[in-house]
Amino acid sequence: MASEKDYIDTVKLTGECYVIATSTELGPAVPYPSADHQDGNFNYGFADLREQPELIEKIPEAQGKPGLLTLLRTINSPGSPIMSVGCANGIFTVDIPVPNGPQCYIGSYIDVAFRDVTLATEDNLLAFSKSIIAQRKPTNRDWTTYELVVQPMRHFFGKPAFNLMLKIMTHAPDEPMAWKSFNAQCVKMSEALEQLK
Repeated sequence: MASEKDYIDTVKLTGECYVIATSTELGPAVPYPSADHQDGNFNYGFADLREQPELIEKIPEAQGKPGLLTLLRTINSPGSPIMSVGCANGIFTVDIPVPNGPQCYIGSYIDVAFRDVTLATEDNLLAFSKSIIAQRKPTNRDWTTYELVVQPMRHFFGKPAFNLMLKIMTHAPDEPMAWKSFNAQCVKMSEALEQLK
C-alpha cells in the first residue's frame, strides 16, 4: 500500500523562472487544528480570514513581513473568489553557493482555494495559475522563482476539492536582502491577483 509520501508531480507549463504543475500529493484538510511537529516547527492551524480581515495582522507566519501581509489581504479581501488556507516561510542556505551569487533563499508557500467549492477543480485552478503567470512572470534578474502546484485537498469543509500551493522563492546574497526581495515579490503577486478580480 502506498504511503502519503508517494506522489507524482506533473509539469503542465514551465518558463524561465516559473513552473505550473499538478501533484497527487494531498493538500490540507480545511479546517485543521494547530500542531507541534516536534522538530522545532509549529503549525498554528487554519484561520478563516474571509469575513475577519482584522485577523490577518495576527497571522504568526506573516509577522514582520509587510509584503506577505499585503498578499494575504488581497487573497482574502471581500469579494475575492479565493481565500488562503495556510502559509509558511523560512530562510535557507543555498546548496552550492557561488561567488557573487545567492548565498541564501526564502522558501515559502501560500495554500489558496476557491471559496466556492464547485469551482475548486483541478482544471479551474490550472487555468487560474496560467492567468497569474500571464500577469506576473519573475525573471532571472529577480533571483526569484514561482511554483504553482495544483493538488487535491484532504477535504474542504468536508467536501472534495483542489487547492493551489503558491510557492515564492527569493534568492539573495544575504538574509536581509532575501527577506526584502520576498516582501517585494509578495507585493508584485498581490498586484497580479488584483488584476484578476
